[in-house]
Amino acid sequence: FDSISHPLCLAAADFEILKLNRAFQQACQNSSFRSLLGKNAFRVFFGKDFPLPSPAEGTLSLRYHRNEEVFEIFGEVLNKASDEPLRRLLRFRPVTEEVRYERR
Repeated sequence: FDSISHPLCLAAADFEILKLNRAFQQACQNSSFRSLLGKNAFRVFFGKDFPLPSPAEGTLSLRYHRNEEVFEIFGEVLNKASDEPLRRLLRFRPVTEEVRYERR
């Protein structure tokens, strides 16, 4: 999990962080993993003004800007067929350079 270079987190149905990788922690400029646990993944990553997506049970895919950076966010439900509470893997992929190329 920590060896993946893109920010990742495992989140509950309401996007509450259950587990995160080192890249996510570094992208949030926060030195403590524990301080991020239990917080909303989007609000921690993008700020309190982030328009939260609906916690629907399907795949999530969107782009959002943070300062000068652009991120593509993918969310995949991990335990759809299970009776356990919904868990989602969220990946925040930086696509700033790709967006610059697209604009050219």
